[in-house]
Amino acid sequence: MALLEKQRTSLFTKLIPVIGEEDAQALLAQFPAREVDEPATHAAVAVAKAELHVEIEAVRTEIESVRTEIESVRTEIATVRTEIQSVRTEIATVRTEIESVRTEITGVKVEIAAVRVEIETVRTEFAKSTNRTIIWLSGVMVAVGALMTSAAGVLVTIAR
Repeated sequence: MALLEKQRTSLFTKLIPVIGEEDAQALLAQFPAREVDEPATHAAVAVAKAELHVEIEAVRTEIESVRTEIESVRTEIATVRTEIQSVRTEIATVRTEIESVRTEITGVKVEIAAVRVEIETVRTEFAKSTNRTIIWLSGVMVAVGALMTSAAGVLVTIAR
């Protein structure tokens, strides 16, 4: 138990004549001057130990809570990774579909080019055929004109 300053002074004053100043100081040094300087008792140590065990248990509980939270985060990360893989697979599928469409477009372009060639061939043949028909019709018209001229000449001769 700590001594009050007044008590220490009174004891010191009374002890000097009996044991001397140095010994009085040495004796009073064995008694704490403040509550903090008091020696620990078994009861105080037991209370501190119990409090420490409670605090340690609280820390353990908190650590377990953090571990649970970490496991939850790991599970969430695994879920996100699975979703990312699913999106990657979907993107690969879309890329394949796009490539297929590109191939189809290339095929359609080739078909369009072939149709254009056919149209150009038909145009050329039509132009040649039209030219031949025009030339033939021109010849027929010339022949008809010649016949008409001859017939007109014959009719004029007959009419005379």
